[in-house]
Amino acid sequence: MTAGKLKIDGAAHKPASLLGIYRTAFEKASRSDDPDVKISAYGQVVNFCGESRSCRIDESIKRNRVMYWSFNNLGDAFVLKNRENNGTAREQNYQLAIAYYREALNLARDDAEKINSLKKIAEVYKCLEDAESLSRTEEDIVESLGDEYKRQGYVSLAASREDQGEKSEWLEKALEYVTKEEVSFLTKCRNTLAIGEMLADSYRSCRDGANVRRIRKLMENTAVLAIKALEDKLAGETRRGRQLEVYGEIVETAEKFCLQNKDFRQDILRKVCAGLDDSEVIYADGTALSKSILRRISGLSHKKT
Repeated sequence: MTAGKLKIDGAAHKPASLLGIYRTAFEKASRSDDPDVKISAYGQVVNFCGESRSCRIDESIKRNRVMYWSFNNLGDAFVLKNRENNGTAREQNYQLAIAYYREALNLARDDAEKINSLKKIAEVYKCLEDAESLSRTEEDIVESLGDEYKRQGYVSLAASREDQGEKSEWLEKALEYVTKEEVSFLTKCRNTLAIGEMLADSYRSCRDGANVRRIRKLMENTAVLAIKALEDKLAGETRRGRQLEVYGEIVETAEKFCLQNKDFRQDILRKVCAGLDDSEVIYADGTALSKSILRRISGLSHKKT
């Protein structure tokens, strides 16, 4: 269904400009909770422009802004109609809402406006219980994000999927955009490790051993870089409490991701032991670790540090 000319009851008074008729429509719609009143009001704006050749061919920012608002408001009004007991008109109202939101989408000036209209479309598809269309629209939303936001968008998309194949597909895409974010190198490493854990679980569920091994190797290499970044951070930190927090993150990263790289792991644990006093305790993955415990797990139980 496409958005066409609306049937408006009564003769419409047409102000001299598109902006003028929009202002009149906005005032009329704002004074009423009746969706039909809102549809009639904003329909006058759409019809006015459709009947005016100069308006139809106008590509000015002002004209596009007015039409963007009008189409979005029409979509909202048709959704509002379904709060009433409409019976068989329910699906038609939702389809009209989608049609007008898509008209607005075509006039969107930037990513924020595109996403706004796409989110409205997604909500309608939820109401229609159209899972396939909802999925495509959610993907369109993420694709409309700037590169610095796509990593988070694809992770959210993956979290909403039950199918492990789809989940892994979106997580792989999320990995591609980790480096596009304007964050520290350490944060990029942390994001890569978080995605890697989810990917490994997904591939493990699919019994895809080759990809599990590939992701594990990626996480191990990333963990080495993350630990080096944490060591740099430690060197510049003067507060002892914060130093102990960094030590804890170093140990947690080594223990979680570097078990196969035994020499590197042991070297890291020994460095942490050397930096701690006998009375100090650090926390890794919620576990309290004293210097004596670290000596034991690093193989230094009978050596001085």
